[in-house]
Amino acid sequence: MVHINQVELTHFKSFGGSMTIPLQEGFTVVTGPNGSGKSNILDAVLFCLGLATSRGMRAERLPDLINSAMLREGKAAETSVTVRFDLGDWQPDSAEEGLEVPEQGPWLQQGQREWSVTRRLRVAPGGTYSSSFSADGVPCNLQQLQTQLRRLRVDPEGSNVVMQGDVTRIVSMSARDRRGIIDELAGVALFDSRIEQSRCKLDEVVERQERCRIVEQELLAARQKLERDCAKARTYQELRERLHQGRLQEQVLAWEEARSHGLALAGRLERLDRQQEQEREAIVAAEAEVVAAAATLEKLQAEVKTLGEDQLLAVQAELAGLETSGRELARQAERHGHQAEDLQRRRQELQQNQSALRHQRQALDGQADDGAIDRAEALCREAEAAVELSRRRLGEVAG
Repeated sequence: MVHINQVELTHFKSFGGSMTIPLQEGFTVVTGPNGSGKSNILDAVLFCLGLATSRGMRAERLPDLINSAMLREGKAAETSVTVRFDLGDWQPDSAEEGLEVPEQGPWLQQGQREWSVTRRLRVAPGGTYSSSFSADGVPCNLQQLQTQLRRLRVDPEGSNVVMQGDVTRIVSMSARDRRGIIDELAGVALFDSRIEQSRCKLDEVVERQERCRIVEQELLAARQKLERDCAKARTYQELRERLHQGRLQEQVLAWEEARSHGLALAGRLERLDRQQEQEREAIVAAEAEVVAAAATLEKLQAEVKTLGEDQLLAVQAELAGLETSGRELARQAERHGHQAEDLQRRRQELQQNQSALRHQRQALDGQADDGAIDRAEALCREAEAAVELSRRRLGEVAG
């Protein structure tokens, strides 16, 4: 059977210093005069095991549990209580099979011989206070501590501690409440804890499953969107590669075109250089001819100067006479031109007359008179002679 074998108090209520109270096996009662602090020992045990209300420890508030000699105005004070349990014949309950072992906090192991619980209460200079728990030196919270106490079937608010008036209360309580105390003492509460833990775990799994379903739907939607984006990205990559290849081909074609254009420009430049050289040679030759012409001009000017003024006047007079003769010849040519036109008109008239005479001759060929024929032939000869004469005169005029 699990029992407490030692209680250590430091500045708790009426105990001003540190005190260790051993509780050997078979210990039954603490005796002493009134005011000696007998009830404070039980209050210390309840305080260490995490009693919820300070009134159960006969105090208005938790700081009242610190020794009054330690509570000085404006200074910090602290009290601590340690309760050590003897676990020599304790074995875990079979109902614990399958329970999840917490990663943190004190967890009683099978075969453990002792287990100690410590609670510290510290009051700050401003009046604020804080409480902390530890088990076997490992910090823990109140819920973790109560879980282990339930494994030991110890409850500071249950039937492990019988306070004044509890016997009368148990006798007068209803059968249902009494059944709850019996279940607690029999360990049924451990099964209730397991059921509650399983229910919480089931709710957690259901909630996690719902979250996973929502996340799965979101991931499916994201996957579809990513697949579309991936297809677009692949299309973009292919188009980008094709664009890059097209640009490379365009650059190659542009380079080849520029190279051919450069070669053409180089050939044209070479031809222009040869043409420039030829033109330069032509310019040199032309300059030489200009120099020679200038020398000839100077020579002619010198010869003109040597001819004298009389010869110049004679030449000018001869030129004036030639101009007059030219004008006269031009007038004669104009006059001959008019005469040629007159002769041309006359020739046309004679040709018309000759044609008319031929027609008359042809008409007369069928008539009887030879004399008329002779006369017509004579007229034709005269007309032909006139035409020949006009032709010669026209040729003379043209000459």
